[in-house]
Amino acid sequence: MKITILAGGKFDREFFMSWLVANTDSYFIGADAGAKRLLELGIRADIAVGDFDSVSSDEKSLIEMASEKTIVLNPVKDDTDMERAIREALKLLTENRNLSDNDIVTIFGATGTRIDHLLANISLLKIFLDKGIKAYILDQNNRIRLLKANELYYFDKKEEFGKYVSYLPFSEEVRGLYLTGFKYDTDGVDLKFGNSLGVSNEILAEKASLIFDSGSLIMIESRD
Repeated sequence: MKITILAGGKFDREFFMSWLVANTDSYFIGADAGAKRLLELGIRADIAVGDFDSVSSDEKSLIEMASEKTIVLNPVKDDTDMERAIREALKLLTENRNLSDNDIVTIFGATGTRIDHLLANISLLKIFLDKGIKAYILDQNNRIRLLKANELYYFDKKEEFGKYVSYLPFSEEVRGLYLTGFKYDTDGVDLKFGNSLGVSNEILAEKASLIFDSGSLIMIESRD
């Protein structure tokens, strides 16, 4: 199952539409202003969720009419519209069905000028990580994913998102990181908060691999 979440942050229409060509079979969730974007793109939201404080009352009415399901939240709440959208996606993936390696969640509009929202959105990827669901934050310059310990990850150079790939600790410490097929391979190195050791690596081999012993890791694939 493919799920696409569209939020109100940084958004490049041309990039999104080119990505959509191969993902028309996705289930679409609009988070607040992201539901308006789906409406403008002519894509019916399967779920529109948010307090809709970033759209006009007329736009909210159009969203409600155009969406399969609308969940209107109280603007005074303890979580963000993005978190609620993510939890709706999790329900779709886990209720009454078995999870599959083919399940994938792609999140657009989660980056931009609000660094607080960006950091929160990266942390929300842990909701999927804990369930073993592959999930990405994606914009035209970056693809962001969380990785877990004791799982062997393989990467095809021909499928790389950009020239650079960085690995940063999401936990306080990542122990025993092994990288093979990279410009800078590692043999059990530890990564800790407070240094930039994992920034700006590159995949050189046609097939590269990664595994680490403990902690959790942020993978950021970037292109200028």
